[in-house]
Amino acid sequence: MTDLQLSGMETLLAITGLAIFILSVILFLRRYLKSQSNNKRNSDDLDQTSISSRVKRNNVNVFIWSKPIFLFGLSSAITFTLLAFSWTTYEQAVYIPDTSEYLDDIMLIETPRTPPPKPPPPPPPPPKIDVIEEPIPEDETPKFIDTTIDADEAIEDPVIEVAKAPAPTPAVLPPPPDPPEEPIVRFAEQMPRFPGCEDMVGTHKEKEVCAQMKLLKYIYKNLKYPQIAIDNGIEGTTVIQFVVDKKGNITNVDLKIDIGGGCGPAAVKAVKSMNNQLDNWTPGKQNGRPVKVLFTLPIKFDLK
Repeated sequence: MTDLQLSGMETLLAITGLAIFILSVILFLRRYLKSQSNNKRNSDDLDQTSISSRVKRNNVNVFIWSKPIFLFGLSSAITFTLLAFSWTTYEQAVYIPDTSEYLDDIMLIETPRTPPPKPPPPPPPPPKIDVIEEPIPEDETPKFIDTTIDADEAIEDPVIEVAKAPAPTPAVLPPPPDPPEEPIVRFAEQMPRFPGCEDMVGTHKEKEVCAQMKLLKYIYKNLKYPQIAIDNGIEGTTVIQFVVDKKGNITNVDLKIDIGGGCGPAAVKAVKSMNNQLDNWTPGKQNGRPVKVLFTLPIKFDLK
């Protein structure tokens, strides 16, 4: 048994046609039963029924239509249900140009890394000081000073002058040092991934492939080809670099290669719009810890 798949417009047309058909059947039955009731009510050959019957005349018994109407309503409800279950939503196709052939031609100019300066040489050792011992003459006799005090001699107390020291200036604490800036890595053990593939069952490699396809679909769905580039027939590949931080946010968006015609700013705008999504990127990890990762994304502009 094949699956019945209908688009939104096909489902709407089918439901509308079924509703018109049901209304037509209802109006036809009402008109038919009314005419039959009038004809049989005016005729003289009306069958009498027993007292226990719920109808007075068999010829004008409307309950004989209960079962057909019930079956018709049941089949209509089942048809409505099948149409609702057959409503299939198709994902909008996004044209993704092949950028693999252009990746080899992309050469990013990097700032040359200067080697760190060599440590200064150790200071020279201090000069050696030779201590010369002077001989003590043995023939010098010690001189004694007379320290006897006469009882009538007045002794004056020494005057001690205390100099007032200036008030100490308050110590100025140095400002706290800035936290060290975390390095940005180019390659991590687990590279950052575009959201949407974390719940799938598979390896990290399969999730990376899925995330790359979803990233390209998102970019080319939200990328607007500038009108000035269309009018001038500008085509080519722009290269955007951005950083995926430890929380999965897009920062430091930088346009590395621009083909002109407003294509570069349009690509930057599409990349920055990823921060407006409900889910952030899955951050890259190094040794099991989230790290900032530099991501390079080529975006091809094609007029086809």
